[in-house]
Amino acid sequence: EVVLAAVNRSGSALEYADQELRNDSEVVLASVSNYGASLQSASKDLRSDRDIVLAAVSNDWMAITYSGERPRADREVMLTVVSQHGQALSYAGAGPREDREVVLAAVRSCGLALRVACPKLRADREVVLAAVQSYAAALQYASEELQRDREVVLAAVNRSGSALEYADQELRNDSEVVLASVSNYGASLQSASKDLRSDRDIVLAAVSNDWMAITYSGERPRADREVMLTVVSQHGQALSYAGAGPREDREVVLAA
Repeated sequence: EVVLAAVNRSGSALEYADQELRNDSEVVLASVSNYGASLQSASKDLRSDRDIVLAAVSNDWMAITYSGERPRADREVMLTVVSQHGQALSYAGAGPREDREVVLAAVRSCGLALRVACPKLRADREVVLAAVQSYAAALQYASEELQRDREVVLAAVNRSGSALEYADQELRNDSEVVLASVSNYGASLQSASKDLRSDRDIVLAAVSNDWMAITYSGERPRADREVMLTVVSQHGQALSYAGAGPREDREVVLAA
């Protein structure tokens, strides 16, 4: 009765209870219901009890780190966990990692969770779209087929242009994809095809976001007055990257 009163007040008190009471399901359930992390003080048997672990992770997803293996293979337990913190999918057993609803919940919470999903779900278009909309770099864990999917890649680079490096080569030569990418992350110009690194409009968009993108461009944009004016207005010493024309242009040099 004393221990129940204590853990009902604060579950953290479980660590001070006698070992026998740490194996009492009523006491432990009361404890983890208000302080999930107290699962670490429960007996080994109760750390593998589904209902107790479910109560613990409902309070604090991190309680899964103290559980036995059996609850980690339970669909409802892991769905509760990953809905709070997607990357916790890494604690799941094989079953939940292959469960579409569990993985969807995980990647919606944190796209990086795609990394530990089963290969079948890394090739699932809806799952991957959800992942890259949450965390663009999750594109690197998608199947090769989906790295060639224009809509998936566009969703990723619109989230963060840095994801362009994980796209298929064909899409790195797609002007719409690359323009979307460099517009929010100029440095992604380095991942574009050689042809597009010499495309005036794309380079202009890139350097408007980050002057250093000029370091990845071809020669033609460096000879363009507007491109170089945009660059040197941000960083004068970048005039060193300019072609002969802009170096002889009074307005460009004055801006630099």
